[in-house]
Amino acid sequence: MNKNIVKKLNLSSNEGQVLRVLFEYDNLSASDIAKKTGLKRTTVYNICGSLSEQGLASEDDTKRPAQYSLATPREIEQYAKDEEAKNRRKVNAYTALAAEVSRKKNSHASHIPQVRFVQEKELERFLKSRLGVWHDSMDLIDSTCWGFQDTSFVDCFGDMIKWDWKENNEMFFVKLLSNKSGGERRLEGKCKRREMKYFAKSESFESTTWVAGEYVVHINTKNRPFHLVEIKDPLLANDMRNMFKLLWDIVS
Repeated sequence: MNKNIVKKLNLSSNEGQVLRVLFEYDNLSASDIAKKTGLKRTTVYNICGSLSEQGLASEDDTKRPAQYSLATPREIEQYAKDEEAKNRRKVNAYTALAAEVSRKKNSHASHIPQVRFVQEKELERFLKSRLGVWHDSMDLIDSTCWGFQDTSFVDCFGDMIKWDWKENNEMFFVKLLSNKSGGERRLEGKCKRREMKYFAKSESFESTTWVAGEYVVHINTKNRPFHLVEIKDPLLANDMRNMFKLLWDIVS
């Protein structure tokens, strides 16, 4: 086993010894491991328990005495993914706390919204580059994207919607008001956690507006030239989100 891997796992010297033995041999009892490492059997029990908690070893307690083995590649990879998700949530929690502290300290300071205008030729590239930013903001404030949608947006960017949803459908929700269209019908059932409520044909939306975390995003794909306006304003986003929540409950 590569020594650098053991070092990067931040294991103790004894844990490293036991892990190397499990790497070389399958289905060992605590006594077997103790003999190969020179460690006490009680110490081996504790270390095997620690390695199991870290996703590096597995215990078969259906046998007597219990047998220990190195975790499978799939188990190790799954543990790594779970840890990555936990760390991301922790980082987001720290970021959210920092933002709360900042808001408290600056509660009496003037608030200046940040506004960006994007022209048609840059629209698709901008959307793809900003999806991650909007998702991170939603992760901190509200995991649902609220708003209304002009049906022409689906006609123009339906493939991008499916791509984004494939990548992030386990993390976020979408609840939008819109009008029925062929493009929207083709998406039904393909994007889980993406919900639409429809107005009558006489009540048509002429543009698209999302509230994603502390961002309000307004998009025109109805008439050329297309354009987008992104506003980073926690106050405006909060008020519009609450308004859309009320409308969502009203619309049948």
